[in-house]
Amino acid sequence: MIFTKYKKISVEWFNMLAGNIFSKLPDEYAIFLDQIRDGLVSAVYKPGFASTYKPNYIGVGFNPDIAKKYDALKDREPADIDKYELSRGFCLSGIEIYNQKEKRYVEIELSFCDGLFCGIDSAEKLNMFAYDNENIVINNLARRTKS
Repeated sequence: MIFTKYKKISVEWFNMLAGNIFSKLPDEYAIFLDQIRDGLVSAVYKPGFASTYKPNYIGVGFNPDIAKKYDALKDREPADIDKYELSRGFCLSGIEIYNQKEKRYVEIELSFCDGLFCGIDSAEKLNMFAYDNENIVINNLARRTKS
């Protein structure tokens, strides 16, 4: 049996990638770039660790002080929470990053919950170390609410 060591994704590298993605998104998503710049992400979990039903999902851990600052439900009346768009989780698709190793683009999906950036998913296994974190294309950006 051959064992391969998992290479830990550094928070700094992940934040650089996320920041580059958010800087290319429409202005309505600028708050997520602010979250990255303020240090929201304190840990990055290996693919599949943060989700059993999404084996390629790369989740993040939050700095609690920064998370409180951006919590979409903070200071809202209970009757207004259901009406507030960011209180429901959503995903953004139509984002592609370039795989340098395979010389092709791979589509990714960003996940959000309670107004916080939560992670990155893809239909295929992501080897984050093979990607050019500055070569990002936004095509047909689509937003869907999580069920």
